[in-house]
Amino acid sequence: MKFELQTDGKVIESNGIKQIVFDNPKYYRKQVQSLHNDEKVSVIIKNKTKRRSKGQNAYWHAVCFPEIGERMGESPAEAKKICKSKFILPEIKKDPTNGEELEIQRGTSELDVDEGWEFTVHLISLAHFLGGEIKTPCEAGYICGRRDCPTCAEKIYENDSKIQYPKEDIDPNKTPF
Repeated sequence: MKFELQTDGKVIESNGIKQIVFDNPKYYRKQVQSLHNDEKVSVIIKNKTKRRSKGQNAYWHAVCFPEIGERMGESPAEAKKICKSKFILPEIKKDPTNGEELEIQRGTSELDVDEGWEFTVHLISLAHFLGGEIKTPCEAGYICGRRDCPTCAEKIYENDSKIQYPKEDIDPNKTPF
């Protein structure tokens, strides 16, 4: 039986001992109860990261992919495909039939916030390399969410409209390829 359990939790410390407390312990216990005694399992614990924002996605589709597509003589959809293959590292998985490593192309929706920021920098740099210019999120009317941004720092944000970027500045002269 194929079984995969993904659940969220947090690390807490009590009496000097750290442990993981699951957000939904009843669900976790119910899933574990479905396993057979002495069944071998693999446990992976990883830091939870915030997924790329809707604002990042909107900015890429409204500003970046159309400009890059125009410079390449391609549609925005084709430009997106090219940029994904060029700048998003594939996920490596083992083929269950023969154990060979497979490269699975990830989509933009699978990026976390930091990967989204890196992808944005690559898009801006690529457009510059192709002789075009992509406005920064702020210049294009999107809220970048950077605390040190003079345009966005004083605005009030609602829900997921804020793009949460690390503090590094975009260097349009840096070509990442």
